[in-house]
Amino acid sequence: MTFLDYFYKHRKILAVLFEHPGFKRKFHRMLKDMIVIKREKECMDPAEITISMDILASSVLGIIMWWLKDGIHFSSEYIANQMIALYR
Repeated sequence: MTFLDYFYKHRKILAVLFEHPGFKRKFHRMLKDMIVIKREKECMDPAEITISMDILASSVLGIIMWWLKDGIHFSSEYIANQMIALYR
């Protein structure tokens, strides 16, 4: 949840940054890298992975962008729980 709390705290500047395509691409790559690291730590078998890293990173990016633009009335905890439920 700390990850989302950071975005909430800096939502105004991030909303502006997300308008720049270069920032979105770099953030997308960062999310993919984070997913790879998490999966390596969990020693996940690649055959068991059903969602590609591109799709997962894109959906997380989309959720964050929507949250900062239109859903800011939802808490970071609520968003985190929704994301967890989505990817179960």
